Amino acid sequence: AIMGMMYQDGTFGMTPLALIKAEGFWGPSVEVFVKDIPICAGLCAMDKTSEMSPAVPFLNYPVPLKGYVGDEKGFDPLGVSDALPVYYLRESELKHGRVCMLATIGWMATDLGVRFPGDQFQNVSTVGAHDKMVELGLMQPFLATVAAYEVYGGWLLIKGSDKSIN
Repeated sequence: AIMGMMYQDGTFGMTPLALIKAEGFWGPSVEVFVKDIPICAGLCAMDKTSEMSPAVPFLNYPVPLKGYVGDEKGFDPLGVSDALPVYYLRESELKHGRVCMLATIGWMATDLGVRFPGDQFQNVSTVGAHDKMVELGLMQPFLATVAAYEVYGGWLLIKGSDKSIN
């Protein structure tokens, strides 16, 4: 991180906060860096007849992202928004992000010694917790609870998509 900040200071001659104030959160255009990449020779021809993505300047702006808050800065290099509605993509991104955050907190908590009450939950390592829960027969109720939440989340997703832009 410090090397990135030092490079940024040397390249643009201002601190990160000053650059954000002057050029916005995403900073100046990156076309100056992309134009010299050999692999982008055909892509970087910069077809100016269509709008280019600010996030991936050698690709056209993904049309399905238009009209959403922030327009997602045109970041869809794989073209996933062409195949799936953006509403579903946003919902899945939120869900995956929340699951990752919970997993990270859970991993840290168990490494710090936080355990459920009961003798069967004590003296179990973070790595061995799954095998111990299977051995105790606790995974089926856990998975049934997760399945119930997923079914309810799917129902909400379908109801919400009726009101979405796509």
